Amino acid sequence: MGRSHFTATLSAAVLLAATRSIAAPAQGAADPKLLEKAKEVHRRIIAFDSHLDLPFDYPGASADGKTQFDLPKVARGQLKGAALAVFVPQGRRTPEGYAQARADAEKKYNLIKAVAEQNPNLAALAYSPGDVRRITGQGKFAVVLSLLNAYPLGADLSQIGEWYQRGVRIFGYTHAGHNQWADSSRPSQALGDAPQEHGGLSDLGKQGVARLNELGMLIDVSQLTTSSLKQVLSLTKAPVAATHSGVKGLVDSPRNLTDEELELIKKNGGVVQVVAFGNYVRPVPKEITDQVSALQAEYGYKGNEPPADLSEAKRREYADRNRRILSAVPPA
Repeated sequence: MGRSHFTATLSAAVLLAATRSIAAPAQGAADPKLLEKAKEVHRRIIAFDSHLDLPFDYPGASADGKTQFDLPKVARGQLKGAALAVFVPQGRRTPEGYAQARADAEKKYNLIKAVAEQNPNLAALAYSPGDVRRITGQGKFAVVLSLLNAYPLGADLSQIGEWYQRGVRIFGYTHAGHNQWADSSRPSQALGDAPQEHGGLSDLGKQGVARLNELGMLIDVSQLTTSSLKQVLSLTKAPVAATHSGVKGLVDSPRNLTDEELELIKKNGGVVQVVAFGNYVRPVPKEITDQVSALQAEYGYKGNEPPADLSEAKRREYADRNRRILSAVPPA
């Protein structure tokens, strides 16, 4: 696969954002003609979601269930493909922590592969832009494997190559909390993180950029500190993507991108997909933030960070209640 080919695939996300603006007039009313125009755009393009998470208790993609992602929903929404993330939350950097992270990554990997393998008439795994075009041309959903948070890799650079061999094509260094590769834009209070640990990328993280370029894996710069992002851009020989970021000029969140960062990604030839999470894309009234804070206290969250011992069922319960609260936020 060419070094920057997946950025071409992800450019569909920009068109997807454009169709949303077409379909949502300022008055908030649904204009049938504009909606039909948006649907026509969707029929022509490969609408691609560059970052999608599955919960550990994901029930499968075949049924139209309670989760936000399944194959009946993507058919209705005319979504043609997505990068499904082998995502494991940041934990303690101990032998036990790394072992659990590896086990959790394996579980996520199997859940993602099952989306295609259990529904061969509706979906297929894609390992290149050509695969995405071929699969979507057949009327199937293209599943691209990504990895978010290098924590499960330990300090082993060779793990990048191993995950590539297993099909991963997009690689994000961090989530909420610093790791052995890079600094996160959201240091973990629970893990005792300082504001910065490496001053950007660690030596391992810098080596990782070269290896990712060599393999042709797309580097995801979402969730990085400004220093980390700038160092990635100074080292990479290929365009990058921010697969799930907001705009700091609209909402002042540490994980959102500043105007300077957006300009640097543009100069790199990269792309940005705006995250579909309300409190990162529109200001939240104080009465809503007070409700969210009370909910976080009830479940033991520190900011958006869950306690390490919170069960998956409780995390889902928290997410559902949080979503209901945020649904009351006025449209931007």
